[in-house]
Amino acid sequence: MDGVKKIGEEFYSSGGSGTGPIFPALKRLSLVNMWSLVEWMIPATVAGGVQAALPCLEELYMSWSPELRSCDALSHIPGEFHASATSLKYLTILGCSSLTSIPSLQNCTALEVLSIYKCYNVVSIILELHSLKSVFIYRCGKATVRVSWPLSRANVKDLKVKDCRKPLFFYDDDDLHGGELWPSRLQSLVSSFCNYFNSVPNGLNRRLHSLIQLEISFCQNLSHIPEDFFCGLNQLRVLKIGSFSEELEAFPGMNSIHHLGGSLKKLKIFGWKNLKSLPHQLQHLTSLVKLKIFYFDGEEFDEALPDWLANLSSLQELTICYCKNFKYLPSSTACNASPN
Repeated sequence: MDGVKKIGEEFYSSGGSGTGPIFPALKRLSLVNMWSLVEWMIPATVAGGVQAALPCLEELYMSWSPELRSCDALSHIPGEFHASATSLKYLTILGCSSLTSIPSLQNCTALEVLSIYKCYNVVSIILELHSLKSVFIYRCGKATVRVSWPLSRANVKDLKVKDCRKPLFFYDDDDLHGGELWPSRLQSLVSSFCNYFNSVPNGLNRRLHSLIQLEISFCQNLSHIPEDFFCGLNQLRVLKIGSFSEELEAFPGMNSIHHLGGSLKKLKIFGWKNLKSLPHQLQHLTSLVKLKIFYFDGEEFDEALPDWLANLSSLQELTICYCKNFKYLPSSTACNASPN
């Protein structure tokens, strides 16, 4: 299939009257390693509403070998296709480096899982479907991911955005004032390697009551997390956080992390060069079972782990990596004073 440049009329030929559905029973369509594909056309009969195309399609998977950059020539997904995509549940787009936009998915009213990987030139991805349950967007470095639904009304449980430009969260007035009455179903939220993400929006935590796993990491320009951000995240079990703007001399948002003291089980925290010590507020995380400390490698960083580390009475696993100045564990006095 290396030489295919266009999917056109012949792909949809039904050999019939031209009015019946095209591929009426097809449920899964995979287009893999079609390295020269430039255009995906829709027949005039479909665009004009005379015929339905792929009326039972539930899964669409498109992949074009991302390592072969000169062969990634996809530049167009037909918008008309989505008018016939009301049955689509799973959509995956991988390695389409010439693709610059994702068409509106408003007509994909059954879509549950959206995965977009390594589409390096896509500049905007708009999440607007209430049917979505899982969204994975990785390595779309120019993309601004716009979460345009009210988080409090959406069904999404898993939202992961990695190595993109930035995520943007939009609320309507009802969402802003009704967050307490309409708690989000979101259980996992990841924003990582989004270098234009500079501030966690105020009030976001009010839509995250169901959150179990949270990651905000390696966002090199992030300089603001609201001080009350962890208030109300009573279900949070796993937190990965850190590696923010190197201009910061203190970890943002830590003044409310004590609210996680009874729930948080796993913490992976990433430092940066201007930090001089671990955030002292971590001593209140008494339910913590696993603690991983990475990249606290500034020249002025404390040589010894803080004595309050011995207060983490539930801690079973401690990992320290890439912290070149650490030389000493907490003092024996502090360890002996610990309940364990």
